[in-house]
Order: sequence, then structure tokens, then C-alpha cells
Amino acid sequence: GANAAVSIVEFSDMQCPFCHRAHSDLEKNLITAYGDKVRWVFKHFPLTSIHPWAYPAAIAIACAERQKNDAAWKLQAALFHEQESVTPGNLREKAVAQAKKSGLKIPAFETCVDKQETKDRVEADWYWTSDELDGSCAWGQYFDYGNQNNNHKSYEGRAVAVRLIQLTA
Repeated sequence: GANAAVSIVEFSDMQCPFCHRAHSDLEKNLITAYGDKVRWVFKHFPLTSIHPWAYPAAIAIACAERQKNDAAWKLQAALFHEQESVTPGNLREKAVAQAKKSGLKIPAFETCVDKQETKDRVEADWYWTSDELDGSCAWGQYFDYGNQNNNHKSYEGRAVAVRLIQLTA
């Protein structure tokens, strides 16, 4: 919840299979177990050099978020679930189909995606992430109360950079 004592900030790439696993682990293990005691924040971290549809997916998710926050989470889930069948050529079609299921205003969503109206939002996440990680690669790293742990085996997801932030009440 918004007033949770702990925030989990997930930096993720929608095309990365390891990020998908980490995202699922977070949802299943932490969020389910702790509910409103944990605030889950998603930051876009598309690895464009190796994942050709990750950036457009981030744009689409941010476009969904503009209309309804829960629609963005549903689009993330759908894209992660269909990750193996998504291509640069069918991403828009899959995103629009999910947007319809989520009750979004489709013309506004399509315009947002086509014009990349959320580019600044996605890039702000990426630059924030890069600054937080001090130029290091996000794979296999997580951050626990500001102390970096580089042992990728210490977190089951192994691919998403997670930072736990203790919020002051």
C-alpha cells in the first residue's frame, strides 16, 4: 500500500525471461505474503541492445498507466505471460487487445503508443535506474536498504534489480 513501511522498487525489462521470473517471484512470494505492508513500484529498464520490443512495451505500459494504474499492471502481466509469442511486429496488437480488456479508451491509448507520448516517463525510469546502479548492469543485483549485494544467487529472481527502501513514518 501507499503507506507501507517498505517499498520494493523493481527495475525490469518486459522481454527479459529472467525479469519475468523475478517479477512472478515478487508477486507470488512477497506481495502475496505481505500485502499492504509492502509498496511495489515498477521502473522500466528496457535493454534495447538485446531486446527489440522491450522499449515499445515500456511505452505501451506507461500509456496504459496514464489512464488506469491497474491496467498497466494487467498489461505487464499479459506481456510477461505471452513473452515467447510477442514480437516487434505484433506487440502493438497484443497491447491494444489487453487495453480493450482493461477498459481503456482505445483511441487515446493507440495515439499515446504510436506517438510515444510516454517516452519521457520511460526514459526517466531508465536514467534513474542507471544512476542508482552507478552504471552497473541490473542483472543479478538487488539492493537491500542501500547495501548492494552482488551475489546473484541470493535472490531467487536473479535478474531484476530490486531495492528495498525503508520509509520513515
